[in-house]
Order: sequence, then structure tokens, then C-alpha cells
Amino acid sequence: MQDLMIRWNCSRGFVGKQISRGLPMKKLSNGRWSIKENDLINWERFLEDERKKARRNSTIATIVGVLITIIVIALFAKVCLVTPMGQSVLNSLKAMLG
Repeated sequence: MQDLMIRWNCSRGFVGKQISRGLPMKKLSNGRWSIKENDLINWERFLEDERKKARRNSTIATIVGVLITIIVIALFAKVCLVTPMGQSVLNSLKAMLG
């Protein structure tokens, strides 16, 4: 386990969490942990895929947030330009801003 902590630059808790998530490590009779190199490489690929997926989801959420903001601003602008009440609000804002 210590080798993984050094390799991944992480805490014992992180490695323990990975074991509980399915990291194919075996506890040896002497109390140490062991993993086959191929299993380790596959798990690291899995972790990298998860990071990429999280980044992609974050990017999508940001884009959706920006689009919603633009739509709300456009709707507000349309209301201000079309309705008499909107014109009144717009004139009030203009007066407040100078």
C-alpha cells in the first residue's frame, strides 16, 4: 500500500477508498498488500477515464449555465423593449445610471 501512496502521491485513505471501490489488491499473510502490475495499470486507466469524465461533465455544466444566463438576459431585454412596464423599468435604470 505504501508503494501506491508514493506512486499516486496520495494518502492511505485514498488507497483504502480505491480498494473498497474494487481495486484488485490482495492482502498477504504477512499483512502487506499486493497487486499485479497489469491490474494496477488498468486501474490507473480507469481513474484517468473518471477524471476526464468529471472534467467533461464540469465543462458541460459551465456551458449550460452560460446559455441559461444569456437566455435570461435576452428575455429580460425583450420584456424591457416590448412592454410598457418594461419601458418604465428601463427608463428608471437609465435615470439611476445617469
